[in-house]
Amino acid sequence: MLVVALGFSVVWILGSLWMLKRSMRSVAPHEALVIMRSAEPHVAFSRALVLPYVQEAYVLSTKTVEVPVQCVGQEACRTADNLKADVEVSFWVKVNRTREDVLRVVETHGCEKASDPEFVRSLFRRKFVETLRTVVRSLDYDALEREFPKIGEQVVRLLGPDLGGFVIEEFVVESCKATALEHYDEHDPLDRQGLARLDGSHRGQAPVEPAADAADW
Repeated sequence: MLVVALGFSVVWILGSLWMLKRSMRSVAPHEALVIMRSAEPHVAFSRALVLPYVQEAYVLSTKTVEVPVQCVGQEACRTADNLKADVEVSFWVKVNRTREDVLRVVETHGCEKASDPEFVRSLFRRKFVETLRTVVRSLDYDALEREFPKIGEQVVRLLGPDLGGFVIEEFVVESCKATALEHYDEHDPLDRQGLARLDGSHRGQAPVEPAADAADW
């Protein structure tokens, strides 16, 4: 009888260890594990115990996603003195690795969508374009030329810290140069002002003259 009891205990212990091993879930360094429990969701950034048939677990990517923004040609940014600038920048965003922000993202978008780089790009591209245009519009062309290394600070500050659980990890100015004359519309009052500006103090100055081979800043 004792032997049977001991055998049963050994089987039970081994079975429990096997079940515990199968229930332990791990995630990669750029992922978060969201466990839906009866009380409240739990977030783990390395590994956690997930009870089978009782709890559901989802993996959320917290990998950095590049959101390229190109305001060039007809879509170029306009400066305060109505000149146009072709600006290409890249925002690098990711889900902030805190419990609160992870849950905020999951509740708003779901793990599958929020882990899709294309969805993240579509989520932020329009907002980033509008903010970039606003910053460039606040500067005249000469100021933009002088201040472009700091333009990222202004853009990030204007966006503010609340991005719905996401954060901007990096902002890079890829290219910033004068827009070619062919993208000015003489029937547009603002473009006419810009052309008049070019015909005056700016035309002929290398850093400002729109040209196909204009150097990046």
